[in-house]
Amino acid sequence: MATTLLADATPRGTQRDWRVSERVRDEHGNAATVRYIGKVASAKDANMIYIGVEWDDVGRGKHDGSAVNKDTGVRVYHFRCAEGAGSFLKPKKLRRGETFSTVLKRRYVALDSAQRLVDEDNRFDMDVCSVQTSKGRQLPVEFHGELKIRKQQQAEDLDRMTVRDEMIALAGDDALDAAPSLASLDMQGNLLSDWTEIAALAKQLTSLTDLRLSGNWLDDATLPPEGFLLDPPDARTPQLSIFPNLKVLVLNKCGIKSWSLMVRLEPFLPLLEQLSVASNDLSDIGPMQDTTAAVTQLESIPEAASSSVPVPVVGFLRLRHLDLSNANITSWTSQVMRLAWLPRLEQLHLNDNDITQVQALEPSSPLEAAAAAASTTSPSSSSPSSSSSSMMMPFNELTTLSLSGSLLDSWRSVDVLETYGARRGGVKVLRFAGTIPVIKGLRASEVRVILIGRLASLDMVNGSIIRAPERVEAEKSYLRRIFRDAARVKEPRAVEALLKGHPRLNALKATYGGAVTGSGSGAVGTRSLALEMVTVTLRSMSVASIEKPPVTKQLPLSLSVKRLKQMCKNLFGLDPALQVLYFEAAVDKTEGPSLPMSLDDDDSTLGLFGLSNHAIVFMNEVDPHREELARETLQRTQLLREEAEERRLGDLMAARETEREAELTALSGSVQNNE
Repeated sequence: MATTLLADATPRGTQRDWRVSERVRDEHGNAATVRYIGKVASAKDANMIYIGVEWDDVGRGKHDGSAVNKDTGVRVYHFRCAEGAGSFLKPKKLRRGETFSTVLKRRYVALDSAQRLVDEDNRFDMDVCSVQTSKGRQLPVEFHGELKIRKQQQAEDLDRMTVRDEMIALAGDDALDAAPSLASLDMQGNLLSDWTEIAALAKQLTSLTDLRLSGNWLDDATLPPEGFLLDPPDARTPQLSIFPNLKVLVLNKCGIKSWSLMVRLEPFLPLLEQLSVASNDLSDIGPMQDTTAAVTQLESIPEAASSSVPVPVVGFLRLRHLDLSNANITSWTSQVMRLAWLPRLEQLHLNDNDITQVQALEPSSPLEAAAAAASTTSPSSSSPSSSSSSMMMPFNELTTLSLSGSLLDSWRSVDVLETYGARRGGVKVLRFAGTIPVIKGLRASEVRVILIGRLASLDMVNGSIIRAPERVEAEKSYLRRIFRDAARVKEPRAVEALLKGHPRLNALKATYGGAVTGSGSGAVGTRSLALEMVTVTLRSMSVASIEKPPVTKQLPLSLSVKRLKQMCKNLFGLDPALQVLYFEAAVDKTEGPSLPMSLDDDDSTLGLFGLSNHAIVFMNEVDPHREELARETLQRTQLLREEAEERRLGDLMAARETEREAELTALSGSVQNNE
């Protein structure tokens, strides 16, 4: 069938016009975006105005934005969306957004309101809330202190407010009257879609320092290219007081499609310190064309013509925290490095981006210095107090970096983090977890040990502080891990290549050489371990032998894990094939518990795992039945998902088939009538 496009026809409403990109809900609270307003080709009433919506929940609709003309049989695309995400509805079937104050009046009951949760006896209505006694009697629930709590929840007195998943779409002109003291506002999951409404709200709530708008699908086109202007409309000076005190702005999952929107917003955020724009499409942060003063200054430098240094992000001079997680960022060199000269950036979150490698920072070149100077030029922001020399250092102030869920496939990308941040002292806080290729197959405890061993600068890994005793044990364990890997390699050149992949090897050997390798131990350094003895406590955590008392023994560090498992069998009666061994080092109680270390290689010696004196070795039991149940549960879950997907697709196909049959029947009737 032929395909045509039908022009929009926007009707005039009695209260306000419908608008494409407006956010709405149905009677059940499901959210959608208006994509079309006008007549529908397949409608029985050709003059009826419908609202074409794209549901947030793909599959809730019936089509892809198209309809078949009941007279001609031609398929008409009124708008385009994913199959099953579109619907055409009459306006009365949709709930439109409300003003800020309207929602607040509904959410926060006035102190003198007659509306109460309980009756005069402080009892809930039995139909609303009751309890059943052991004898089957229904008793009412009493609630005391309602008026006292209500007094503490008056909107006009609150400086913090959370209004999530509500109907807010319009600023109105009485927001300040509704919440005059508001400093922190969380409107996640509302129906905001127009930047001019956000600006109108901010102009009234000038005390706002924290604004959170995650889950509001904002239309980029509603932000004027020139930004927001002063009143009257013919003023030429940007209205910098729209967000005069805002320090925190959260725009996660707002449908933002370009970093250029953030560039346009920047002049109106003079005090911004925290910006979160996760789960948006910011892929153009690298290749997009920039016509700012930074580009002009770089173009005047001879090195710029042949350099790969990216154009720096301009402005954001006070920004300390930036979250670009899941933002379609793939290149460190051309995208992330644009942020290198933000002068106060301390925390950078890049989780769940397809970044494959991290670029090492070299000493600042003349071009980088010029880029830094250019990036600190902003017509709207005051200059930070740090010295000009510190501004010229890429990622100079960076202390926190999150790379969880990235595609890093080499430890080299971890090693180079020593060149980042804290005035080139290295990253202090690192998030590095999830489905990262380089840590595939490693347990969380192993990843932690490797990260501590590779990065001397770290103070915290994956949300957990690194204490001094843990650092010592982790670095020793990391060193032993290197030796263990080297011992398995027979080819000398391969050993040399392996050792070169560990930049801190020599420093760690200099620190722990005697404790780990011993004197005269050679390149691999394990010979003297056989001469050492340690006192350890063996403790069973198996159900069958957990009541048996712990056993303290002296063991040579040359003892293999396989032999230790045999010893545990003799002591606790559990077959080695069912044993899982791990140990905790003895540390000062004031420092907290040590990190559990798994003894997961039967052929390796205890020394290579860093088993220390007075450590506790725990023997746990593999539960084959539980593991089998887990496998079966996983298989069933996967099967149920596949069946559900097949049913959904089947329903969609059936609906489409029914629609086609109806179209053919209508077309056949039309042909007969014409005959």
